[in-house]
Amino acid sequence: MRKNGSDGRWFGILLIMLGAILLLGRYNLISGDHFLYFIAGGFYFAYFTFGGSRHYGNIGFLIPGNVLFAINLFANLENVRFFDNLGGGMFFIFLAIAFLVVYLHTRTFHDEDWGARSWPLFPAGGLTCFGILIILSEQFEFINIGELFGYLSGIILIGVGCFLFIKGKQIKRSEED
Repeated sequence: MRKNGSDGRWFGILLIMLGAILLLGRYNLISGDHFLYFIAGGFYFAYFTFGGSRHYGNIGFLIPGNVLFAINLFANLENVRFFDNLGGGMFFIFLAIAFLVVYLHTRTFHDEDWGARSWPLFPAGGLTCFGILIILSEQFEFINIGELFGYLSGIILIGVGCFLFIKGKQIKRSEED
């Protein structure tokens, strides 16, 4: 934390922006279709104001900004005639893309360990797989998503557990050498 008090000023600016957005929405000067874009923009403003990707801690502004932007983009594309039925699976893929953008932020920190840099790939991968699963179940009605998820969840958990066990064993060996 800085001792010159600038953190308090920036937090004050962030609160002023959020209050202005809420008041503009209250008086219908911002339509409902664009309300989340303004809130996401406030988070992006804070992210870039505090140094963007130069500081790992700024991820706290980037994640909600990306998620809100992805949710609103999906909702707005649903209203466009060309994209009138994107489906539930695409919603999860939009959220996965939001986490891939977070990964672009975390991968710049080379001094952190692999897990600290690559954690956004896990929710992005899970959301993508779930989105594809929903898309397939919507396209092929004979797929029972509940039953399929029951099988896949066990297989995925076993696979991830094996991966973590083997990786932990390799790390322990390298520390012993």
